[in-house]
Amino acid sequence: MNEVNGIFSGLAILVALVSIWLTRRTWLQTYRPIVSAYIETHGEAEGPIKYDIVVVNSGNRPAKEIRLQADEEVVRSCFGGAQPEGVISAIFNCFKPEGQISLLVNGASTRSSFGYTTGNEATSIWKYDSKIPIVILYKGLTGRKFKAKLDIMIWDTQTFSGGSWG
Repeated sequence: MNEVNGIFSGLAILVALVSIWLTRRTWLQTYRPIVSAYIETHGEAEGPIKYDIVVVNSGNRPAKEIRLQADEEVVRSCFGGAQPEGVISAIFNCFKPEGQISLLVNGASTRSSFGYTTGNEATSIWKYDSKIPIVILYKGLTGRKFKAKLDIMIWDTQTFSGGSWG
């Protein structure tokens, strides 16, 4: 009889330990920063379509030391014919260490100008509908590291199908 009690006690301890492990794992996945980035149309679509790159923390914990990374050659392949040095350097600054975002509290976002398109690719910074794969590196307040991979799209975010009344 003592052997059976010992087996049940051992199983109960094992179940308790697995439960603690699963609870901690779930907590770590739930209570964390979730940082993403996307391109958003800046203002009204009168004239050139201007873009901002927006970085948002949609998690429930603050994020720190946020860095965006992109392959320079891939970014350059998405450029149109117009390449004013000031605008191009501002775009690349988003992907340099100097462009690091120190802190982004949960629910907050920040943005930076990110070029424009016109009806003519020769006078646009970007080729319309370009896709740029990026990596977002960031940390939680405790120093835990996170990495997200996603594509940002160069397109007018005021419409999703290309049609609008304006």
